[in-house]
Amino acid sequence: MSSSKKVPVVLGRSWAEIGKISFRLIQSVYPELLVEPAPLPIDDFLEFRMREVLGFDYELDELPIGIEAAIDPKEKLVILSAQTYDDLLDQVPRARFTIAHEIGHIILHGKYLRHRVLDGGNILKLNRGDIPPYMDPECQANAFAASFLMPTHHVDRMIEEGQGVEDLIKTFNVSWDSAEYRINNLWRYKR
Repeated sequence: MSSSKKVPVVLGRSWAEIGKISFRLIQSVYPELLVEPAPLPIDDFLEFRMREVLGFDYELDELPIGIEAAIDPKEKLVILSAQTYDDLLDQVPRARFTIAHEIGHIILHGKYLRHRVLDGGNILKLNRGDIPPYMDPECQANAFAASFLMPTHHVDRMIEEGQGVEDLIKTFNVSWDSAEYRINNLWRYKR
């Protein structure tokens, strides 16, 4: 995303707080994943659990070039490109992360953005470079997706055992970039 792209400023949250939110969601829907590390069934969550747990549904639609998914807080929808949906069904790590990222937006920002949209209230938007990461919705949604797909306690244990990026990729079905981000930022989630 370009640094000149305007995004809404949201409630500041620490990565540790975001990690706890993702932990609680896993605990409520897939508690077995907190015992034994495995890929989170994000396709199952999208298809069968998201409506019940978060009150959001999803639909496929044409999106602008370069946009894989988005949320519509007013209609309570996750909108996916057909390619993202197909990739999700094929378990492509990027699509898995994209869906987890959008779920992060719903949990962390959905009520705030929906309230502002429905009330006709203004949403403060600034250039990405002018927003601290802890108040940037895109950074927060990425932090959520990383901890949702790779729970902190599992990653921490794996690192203590000398495992690295490739082990996270195999264990959680994530991309190299996601696994590397998770390892390099693990300390942020443990504060």
